[in-house]
Amino acid sequence: MTTSIPIDIFKRRAGLVVGTGDSVNQYSVEQYKKYITFGLNYSLRIHDFYTFYFCEENYAIQKLSDEIKTYATHSSVWLREDKKKWCDSDKIGYYQRHVDYSGRFQKGTLNSVYDATYLLALNMAYNVGCNPIYLIGFDLCTQDGKIWGALPEFPDKSVEDAIKENPNFIDESVKKYQEQKKYTGLIAAQLKGEGIRVVNCSRISQVDDFEKGELM
Repeated sequence: MTTSIPIDIFKRRAGLVVGTGDSVNQYSVEQYKKYITFGLNYSLRIHDFYTFYFCEENYAIQKLSDEIKTYATHSSVWLREDKKKWCDSDKIGYYQRHVDYSGRFQKGTLNSVYDATYLLALNMAYNVGCNPIYLIGFDLCTQDGKIWGALPEFPDKSVEDAIKENPNFIDESVKKYQEQKKYTGLIAAQLKGEGIRVVNCSRISQVDDFEKGELM
């Protein structure tokens, strides 16, 4: 597969970035299939209809390696180049690590701005020209005793169980979110300035840099 980032191939098409929070269950699969979709990390075990799929978490890549390689035979899969040691396939697009701390997206490059997979997927949606871009599954908070989807080390455990394994779990989660948030704010401002509408459709969510709304 080519490692060239596709530019504006879905210009003005509606995009949907799918996370792993409980809010992914707000809508039906048929509704999701109407969009150019971007899946990440453990979302591969929730749905399998993504136009583009990314996996940045080392833990998730090791667990999902076989599934990712199979998925790459019929969908566009992108992994960072240093992940080849866990998941090597000529069907996968690999990109070089490029973290741009200016907090801006640039056409033709993939970077997570901050090491967050959802920002990487949002970056690809920007590259391929999607507008508007909807977000679902980005709760970044607990719902019904489940941990928000950005921590694949604890995909099926309660908060209480996670704290038993890591007493600093809550503090580390809050710190990570606060670090990400400053970059998310910069990106939100950039995209709004370029006329790109980003809508967070997770009804219960701590991601407040983008407008809230429903899938159309």
